[in-house]
Amino acid sequence: MGFALEPSVKFYIFLTVFFIFACTRALFIVSCIKPPEHGVSHENLVFQIDTVFKYKALVKVLKGRGGLGRKFIYAFWYFKNLKNDFHPGDIVEGRFKIERLNLLSNFGDYFDESYYFRKNIFWQLKDLSIKKIEHHHDFFQSLRIKIKKIFKKFKSEQYFKILLLGEPQKEEEFQKIRNLGISHLFVISGLHLGVIFFFFYSFLLGLFSYHHQKGCLLVSFLICLFYTNLCYPHVCLDRAYLMISCFCVNEFLERKSSYFSILIFVSSLLILKVPSVLWDLSFQLSFVALLFLGLGLRFVCHSSHEPQAQAGIQKAQPLLIKNKTWKLVLTCFFIYVGTAPLILFYFHQISLTGFFLNILLIPFFSVFLIPTLFVTLIFILLNLSFFYFWVLNLLDFVFQKMILIFKTIPSFPLSFSIEDWLSLFCIYLFLFIFMFNHTSLKKIKPLFILVLFLIFLSKNILSYNQNELQVTFLDVGHGDAIFVRFPQGKTMLIDAGNRFKEVDMGKRVVVPFLQWKGVRKLDYLVMTHADMDHIGGARAVLERIKVQEVWLNSVDSQDENVADLTKTLTEKNIFYKTQAQNEEVLKIDGVDLQFLWPYQNCNGFNRNFCSLVFMLQFGKTQFLFTGDIEHYSERFLNFSHFKNLKYRILKVAHHGSYTSTSQNFLGNFKTNVSVISCGFRKPHRGVLKRLQKIKSQILRTDDDGAVQIRTDGKKIKIDKKS
Repeated sequence: MGFALEPSVKFYIFLTVFFIFACTRALFIVSCIKPPEHGVSHENLVFQIDTVFKYKALVKVLKGRGGLGRKFIYAFWYFKNLKNDFHPGDIVEGRFKIERLNLLSNFGDYFDESYYFRKNIFWQLKDLSIKKIEHHHDFFQSLRIKIKKIFKKFKSEQYFKILLLGEPQKEEEFQKIRNLGISHLFVISGLHLGVIFFFFYSFLLGLFSYHHQKGCLLVSFLICLFYTNLCYPHVCLDRAYLMISCFCVNEFLERKSSYFSILIFVSSLLILKVPSVLWDLSFQLSFVALLFLGLGLRFVCHSSHEPQAQAGIQKAQPLLIKNKTWKLVLTCFFIYVGTAPLILFYFHQISLTGFFLNILLIPFFSVFLIPTLFVTLIFILLNLSFFYFWVLNLLDFVFQKMILIFKTIPSFPLSFSIEDWLSLFCIYLFLFIFMFNHTSLKKIKPLFILVLFLIFLSKNILSYNQNELQVTFLDVGHGDAIFVRFPQGKTMLIDAGNRFKEVDMGKRVVVPFLQWKGVRKLDYLVMTHADMDHIGGARAVLERIKVQEVWLNSVDSQDENVADLTKTLTEKNIFYKTQAQNEEVLKIDGVDLQFLWPYQNCNGFNRNFCSLVFMLQFGKTQFLFTGDIEHYSERFLNFSHFKNLKYRILKVAHHGSYTSTSQNFLGNFKTNVSVISCGFRKPHRGVLKRLQKIKSQILRTDDDGAVQIRTDGKKIKIDKKS
């Protein structure tokens, strides 16, 4: 007798193979992508604006070549100095400077160049001269502009635009919401579109009864279709719309398809259509959230006899929870647990408060806020100004009070590092095996869990070498930020990057990196001098990371930048002291530390002259950190007592400026490896020639990304992010 599979099992096997094929195809396409070489050209271009952000826009090039002999379709256009009210769909013509997309590249930061390269975004544009701007708006874009003009009259304008039209969030305005773990509520996704669809479907069924069920279904679907076109395009919106479409088709054909089959089928279609969505964080989070929502519902909801049981698939016994509140709590718990590894992988921390806030806010959004906003949209479309102004005033009041409450709620962040894709895969496989209850897995499930646990343990714990000094030069653009982990686990941060009006490198780079490294406490924070490209990100570090001790140089204590920092240190009761040239050698976990500059009375000179200079020596390997010292300061550094060294690693002073790293200095300190932390200001050719002349290996954060050097005292290993 032949072995026959049930039709339902065959269908699930087909869907699984279809999903694997879509993912494999996406992986193959991305593996064939070769980023272009660095270079600059000037071209005449015509492009259409796709998405508008605060200082840039994602644009689709219609005419012109991408410079450097290569065509391109999408690029980022930086229009910081151009004051104009741009909208998606606008056509811009002009002459532009074209260069390869050049973003910060750091370990643990997954939103670097490769993230955008997978989306076929390789270029960035800066306008030289704009010839023409045409506002080509279709029906839906014109309608969006009209609605946004109405929203401008209210304080909660940004929240209205996000929740009703799906406009991209502004980073600085929604940081607190992200920290609380509720930013997904402020993005139009499956929750929003699903609420709107079932709101109208239920309303029409109640109005016309079940005799007109298909008519009610069609009208509700058309309303969702109209709304999907009105909103700004987004992968979560596409996924939600396709899932509703599948639900409607099943209802029309009077057939049943499982929740999981619809989710896998829709996700496969999206990946086949646009392979890059496989790496889109929004797609990953929405897919995982819906997957664990389905798994959770199997446990908390009573289910009737299903054909899967006949096919040999034993469902997990439902908990038969009748209380709706507990059903909501458990469902939120499953979603929270399912999305937590992905959030930790990308952002290295998750809000514990977010779980409880979701339990409170999901019903509020579903029952009141989203339906009310959509009814307001209907009033706007019907031009019933009295009604929509009254409702928007009410919602404006609600949002203002809500934001005030959010500001007072602590996020209670949980920091945990998931360092690579293998670890993430092991965690999710563990969760799936734990939750999936198949008769054939019952006996071997404990063995699976044990093997996954051992793989994760060996990858993340046993691989840590305690007899190793690690020094990581972070890519913070024009500025310095260097992380040191000593052999026995003590940690030091040397400078903290810059703080611009648009971005704080402490918040953007340094803190996420420390969280990725699993650093909950810094033993030493060293500020070499008071320039903002060294001290600017310190406040963000002090706000997010516990700091045991701060070292400053002996000159900058009266500087206004340092005075602001020391005020913060006093308020937080953090011990700090000044350091200067000293013959004493400090011992930290078997590593020698000695300060070489400045001398105690280094007054009357500029900040760079008196930068803190010190060395770390571990075995036959030495690191020299020079801040921004210049030629005159270099003359006073004495290296005569540092002998029998195999490797000398130099942090090149002043980002490779010509005023530093003189020939005499390099004659005294014969460096094997030279690391230059630089960004928009490139190292001077003279400095590079001097380093090449002594055959020093040159590493640059603008080209190589973050650079990590590890040593056991006898040999070194260099890792580059790019």
